[in-house]
Amino acid sequence: MNESIEFKEFSSADWERQILLEISRILNPCFSANQGNETRFHILLSGGNTPLPIYRNFQRLNLNWSNFHIWLADERCVDLQDSERSETMIKKSLGDPILRQAKFHSPGTGNPTQMASEYNRQLIYHSFFDLTILGIGEDGHTASLFPKNDLGQNSSSSDVLPIYNSPKFPKERISLSLNKINQSNHVLFLVSGNGKKEIIQKIKVGYVCPATKVQGRYSTKVFYCID
Repeated sequence: MNESIEFKEFSSADWERQILLEISRILNPCFSANQGNETRFHILLSGGNTPLPIYRNFQRLNLNWSNFHIWLADERCVDLQDSERSETMIKKSLGDPILRQAKFHSPGTGNPTQMASEYNRQLIYHSFFDLTILGIGEDGHTASLFPKNDLGQNSSSSDVLPIYNSPKFPKERISLSLNKINQSNHVLFLVSGNGKKEIIQKIKVGYVCPATKVQGRYSTKVFYCID
């Protein structure tokens, strides 16, 4: 049994609401829109279709978005206008009211080495994330950390890894390293769909994969939509 990860299962009717409640629980004790707190908060977001409905509802959270820095867990090495780019999908889902206030950190464009270098430069003075939202692939990958690839868990690993051999299209990507992702206070894995049932069951009984190596400092939870 994997006891380092807390699993929560919800129906599709309740899944989004429970996730938003959890995000609010994590962030609102720190500050709310009604307080004049100047503390900066850093959240790490992943792309893909699963979390987009959650991002669309971020505006419902009682948060002062001008205090937020938004980072990407990984990115495809495609043009800024490409619809498959995580940055494009996430920004569209967050909407202009949030983007006008929050600081969104983009890795730019180029090949994996160039983009990783740029993001490493931006991250060099930033030590942790308050909240990280990730997914889990059917093979157990998370962000763009795939089984049998370098996960960036050595002491010499960079914060951002260039990837030229992703098993999923496109092959060229960047991803935050496991070491960097694990500098998160709270980690939420958002998982839905029948195709994910097998990997969730395997993880529950101790299967080791890139996703199971992610550990938040204070909490690591999987919110799984069971239908």
